[in-house]
Amino acid sequence: MPIYETDRHESAQDAVFTTLAVLPNGDSYALQAPAGWRLMEVLRDYGLPIKAECGGACSCASCHIHIAGSGRAPLHAPEDEELDRLAELFDADDSSRQIPDPEPASHSPKTPRLTIRPDPGRLSPAASSIALAHNPPYLRAELSFRRATVMTDPQKTDIIIIGAGPCGLFAVFELGLLDLRCHLVDILDKPGGQCAELYPEKPLYDIPALPVCTGQELTDRLMEQIAPFGPVFHYGQMAEALEKLDDGTWLLTTSDGVKLNAPVVVIAAGGGSFVPKRPPLADIDDYEASGGVQYAVRRRDALAGKKLVIAGGGDSALDWTVNLVDIAESVTLVHRRDDFRAAPDTVAKMRALVEEGRVTLQIGQLKGLEGDNGTLGRVLVQAAGDDEPTALDADVLLPFYGLTMKLGPIAEFGLNLEENLIPVDTERFETSEPSIFAIGDINHYPGKLKLILSGFHEAALMAHAAHGIVHPEKKIRFQYTTSSSSLQQKLGVA
Repeated sequence: MPIYETDRHESAQDAVFTTLAVLPNGDSYALQAPAGWRLMEVLRDYGLPIKAECGGACSCASCHIHIAGSGRAPLHAPEDEELDRLAELFDADDSSRQIPDPEPASHSPKTPRLTIRPDPGRLSPAASSIALAHNPPYLRAELSFRRATVMTDPQKTDIIIIGAGPCGLFAVFELGLLDLRCHLVDILDKPGGQCAELYPEKPLYDIPALPVCTGQELTDRLMEQIAPFGPVFHYGQMAEALEKLDDGTWLLTTSDGVKLNAPVVVIAAGGGSFVPKRPPLADIDDYEASGGVQYAVRRRDALAGKKLVIAGGGDSALDWTVNLVDIAESVTLVHRRDDFRAAPDTVAKMRALVEEGRVTLQIGQLKGLEGDNGTLGRVLVQAAGDDEPTALDADVLLPFYGLTMKLGPIAEFGLNLEENLIPVDTERFETSEPSIFAIGDINHYPGKLKLILSGFHEAALMAHAAHGIVHPEKKIRFQYTTSSSSLQQKLGVA
C-alpha cells in the first residue's frame, strides 16, 4: 500500500507543498505542487496509482486514503456525502478520507473540499502519512482472436454495441441514420451507464444546448431520440467472449449465453463493466460458488427460511432487510457505523424492526467466513475496539457495497491496451483489430478529452466508417436532418 507523507515548504511569493510518496516496493518520489491543489491532482499528474472510477462525482469512494495522527488537521472536515461513500468501504475507519478529482467547490458544493491549507511549518515529513489503496499496474494485452464455428443460431444484426451509456446510445442514433441495426449489451439492468447508475440526480452542465440536466434526464432524452430505430437491448449481461468467424464477422457471447453475430463491434463501455464490490474475505470464491454469498436477490422465495446476514448501509441493504424479514428465519444487518445513507423512511422501518426484535443490528465490519465444504455456516463480524470477532450464524451473506467498474472480459478480446484503455485512430475510431471500434471513455488517442461531448463526436465518425464495412457496396450520400426528407421519415418527423 503506497504511503504518502506530506511536508510543507512555501514562501510568500510561491506557496508550494511537497508530498513524499513511498510506494510498496520502497521507491520514493518527492512531488511538488502549488498550495491549494488537491492531493488527487498531485498524485494523478505525477502518474502514481490513484483511482477515481466516478470521475470525482463522489459516487464510488475509490480514491480512499487514510490520514494518520496529527496530519488530519490540514484537511477540511468531511461532509455528509463523503462520509456516506466511505461507509461503503470494508477497511474504512475514523482516519478515512476521499480525495476526488479536482473540481472547484464553488461549482459543486457537495464535492468534499480536500485541499491542504497553506500553513507554513505546520507539518514535517513524519507528521502526516496518507495510505492510498494500491492498484496493480495495468496490463498490456496483446492476445490473438479465437476462430470458431457457430454451434447455435445467433441473433444477427449489423452492429453489436458493448455498453448502453450515453455514447453507446448516441451511437445507435448515428448508425440508425445510416440504416444500420444495433444490439446493445450492458451489465446493468437499465440504460444510461455511469450517468444513470452512479449519479442519476447530479447535474451535468456541459451537454450541448442543455444548460443543465441530470444523468437520468440525459438518458431519457437519448432513449427518446433513438426510439425510431428500434435497438435491441440485452440488459444484465456481460460481453463474455468474442470470436472471429471464418466469414470475417464477429460472434459475441454474453454471460447469459446469448449469442450475437455482426460484421462490426463497437466498444462503448466507459470505464468498463459494473460489477459488485466484493468483501476481501478469505475463501469467498468457494462460498460464492455454493450460493452462500450472493450480491443480488434474484429470487426472493429462494431465501425463505434462511438465516441471512445483510451487509451495507445504503438503499439496497436496508430495502432487502425490510423486505426479507417476513420470510427469513433470521435477519442480521451489519454496518460499520450506526448511521445509514438509505431513504429516511426505510431507515425508520429498519429501526422499528430492530426495536421489535425481528432484525438484529450489528455494528462492525466483516472479518471472515466459516463453513464446511463451501457451505456457509457463520459470518465473522468485528466491532471497533473488540479483540475478537463475533460469529453470526448464517446460511447466506448478502453484501451490498455498491458497484465498481472493471474492464472485465474486454481485456481478453485481443486488443492492444494502454493503461486499461483501447488506443484508436482519430479518423475512424477503429482499434488495432479491423471492424472493432471503441468510443467514449474506454478509448485513448493523443489529445483525448473524457467528455460525453467527445464521445458523441467519436460516435458520428465511427458510424460512417462502420457503414463501409457492413455495406461495402453502398456509397454514403451525406445528408442533414434539417433538409433530408428521407432522414426525417426515419425519425418519424416528416
